[in-house]
Amino acid sequence: MQRRALAATLAATAAAGTAAAGTAAAQNAGITQQVAYHIGDDGGPDRARWRTALNNMRNHFETVGNDNLSCIAVLNSGGVKLLQAALADPSLSAPISALRARGARFLVCANSLLSQGIVREQLFEVPSTDIVASGVVELTQLQHDGYAYIRP
Repeated sequence: MQRRALAATLAATAAAGTAAAGTAAAQNAGITQQVAYHIGDDGGPDRARWRTALNNMRNHFETVGNDNLSCIAVLNSGGVKLLQAALADPSLSAPISALRARGARFLVCANSLLSQGIVREQLFEVPSTDIVASGVVELTQLQHDGYAYIRP
C-alpha cells in the first residue's frame, strides 16, 4: 500500500513539474527583459572591466535575443572614458557598434563629462540625445521603471 501511495505521489509530482515547466516557458516567450548596465570606473588594467561589461551585454543579447531585451549602459565617473578610448581603439569600438546595432544604448553622464573636461565630440558616436544630466539619477529612474541593475 505504501509503495502505491509513494508511486502515485512521485507520478503526480513529475506531472506537476512538467506542467509547471511548460507554463514557465510559455510565460517567458516574448517577455522583454529590461536591464541597465552601470559602467562607472576607468576600466582597470588593460581595460578589463570595460571588456567584461561589453561581453556581458553581448552575452545577454545572445541568450535572450534582440527582440526580448531592452539594454541600456549608463556611463558615469571614469566610465565615460570608455567611449573616449573607443575613438582610438577598435577592440572597444567594434563591440560597442555591434551592441548598438542590436539595440543597446550608451547613456553618458553630463556631470561626469563636465567635471573631467570632456566634450561629446571626444566620445565614440554619442548622439546628443544620449547625454543625460546625471548618471545616478538616470540609473535610479531606470530601476524605478523596472530595469534590473547590473554592475559588472
